[in-house]
Amino acid sequence: MRLIGDRRILFGSACVEAVAAVLVLLYGHLSLLAVAVLYWIDLLFLTLRTTVQQLLSQPEPDRQSTLFQRPFRLLAHKRGSIAVTDRLPGIHLRNIPVVWGAVFILVFSASTTAYVAAVDIPRELWRSPATLLLLGGGLVAAATKSWLVLRAYVASEGHEITSASAVVPRKRVLIFAVYGGLLWLVSRWTLTTRRVFCDPRSDAWMA
Repeated sequence: MRLIGDRRILFGSACVEAVAAVLVLLYGHLSLLAVAVLYWIDLLFLTLRTTVQQLLSQPEPDRQSTLFQRPFRLLAHKRGSIAVTDRLPGIHLRNIPVVWGAVFILVFSASTTAYVAAVDIPRELWRSPATLLLLGGGLVAAATKSWLVLRAYVASEGHEITSASAVVPRKRVLIFAVYGGLLWLVSRWTLTTRRVFCDPRSDAWMA
């Protein structure tokens, strides 16, 4: 099943890239940080979208419960689904234990990234007039792309043939889990580079 050729998905991806391009023009030396924040938002919606895809996909076969699944062991033998909206197929309660790991990563990434954003990112990033575009445009673009991917997944009937555990983009989820550290590195690099190029007393400037 390939969705990359869907023009609607390409349009949604282009929306995120367009916001990134505008941020580079508006934020100046803080543009890399702004783009890093934008892509955290994009990965957030990626995680939410794949979680929904897991709930819609074919139920996992019965297996011995793991440590994460034990609180939901009574759901392991549930049949059928629950309809939440007419625009999507029903969710399978049996798949709830499968999304537990994604929920943990989401909470972990949100907490560590929020700490870095509050402590290490320069205040001028949040005080910039472009911050409204960063947050508003980023949320709209990322949500649009995720919704288009989800609709294409359902339209292709991928949820009928794919198991819940097979729809997770593992590499990007791993990046999302460690995003707090990546954002810290971007912040350190931005501040160091600014000092090197803007401080006339630095050795690099004199050289």
